[in-house]
Amino acid sequence: GSDVEEAFGGGGGGGFGGGEERPTPEPLAVAVADEAAPLVALFGEYLACSLYSKTWSLRDSALQRLAQGLREGSLPGAGPREPPPAFAHLARALATVLKRTLADRNVQVFSSAAGVLQALCDAASGHASRQQEVKVAMEPLLPSLADRLGDGNARADNTAREAHHHLARMPGAGAPFAAQCLFKPPSKRTGAGAAKTA
Repeated sequence: GSDVEEAFGGGGGGGFGGGEERPTPEPLAVAVADEAAPLVALFGEYLACSLYSKTWSLRDSALQRLAQGLREGSLPGAGPREPPPAFAHLARALATVLKRTLADRNVQVFSSAAGVLQALCDAASGHASRQQEVKVAMEPLLPSLADRLGDGNARADNTAREAHHHLARMPGAGAPFAAQCLFKPPSKRTGAGAAKTA
């Protein structure tokens, strides 16, 4: 396994802390193998498979581990002395993760994905090149994040609002960047509109 996999206890059913046994994630589906390949290389097979698992608790735990690794600087490219290309590679990999998880229907998984987004913004603070990399990586994700505003679930709505505020406070991005999708029609029926038709 990778250093990240070993640091986060990947492999087998354990490693999630608290002596708690979690199920082993299913192997990656052929349909996502190409998309997940950079994640396997960067984070290890166990964490990557957990991110794509059908089991929400595995997706949630993997996202929490990524946020923790960003905060601690233990993910490849996240350390304060890592060269800009290493951080850029990490930001692109996390954008792949967030593309799927910010749209996750499970509110806990969405909340943990927003935690990864916030930790990524925090890891970029004080570094102009990192802020630009986060901005480039996150821009395609803004519509998914905007779609969660007005979600019928108050927790999802609050999490989306907090994530937008975090992006708006990030130097190099700011309110115009965070709000650019808010003035466009949603890409699909979500939130309150979806709740009324469901």
